[in-house]
Amino acid sequence: MPFQPTNVPALFDGAITNVSVVSSFPDSQLIVATKDNWSINVDWNTSGFLAPAIGGNWEVRAFLESMGIGFEDQVGPTVNVAAAGPLSKNATIPVAPANTLGITPGAYKLVVTLTHVNPNPTGVAGYEEGTIVQFVDQP
Repeated sequence: MPFQPTNVPALFDGAITNVSVVSSFPDSQLIVATKDNWSINVDWNTSGFLAPAIGGNWEVRAFLESMGIGFEDQVGPTVNVAAAGPLSKNATIPVAPANTLGITPGAYKLVVTLTHVNPNPTGVAGYEEGTIVQFVDQP
């Protein structure tokens, strides 16, 4: 999803290019065992004339929304990534086992937000939504 605002993309623009879930469940980014640690990887790119000179940090957050009754909140810590440097960035959000966070088995929509701060929010932000993650109990 492109960043907002997008009124002068020649000066500064960006987009989240990938959100993936890393779990110990064999060959799946969509299933997480409730007893296991897991993580969320986020990749994004910036572009435009001002992109190499932008200061501050990117704050990366992940949220789950229950598909029905259940947990709805931020998961994992807010991860800060320096805005200076390469135009391609990534962050990994470590997340504790779902059963320690009050997440019960079921389907949840994952939403990732990116906010530029320098030192306060600057109005440049992006998000990616739609990945459905299923939490399951395993013996």
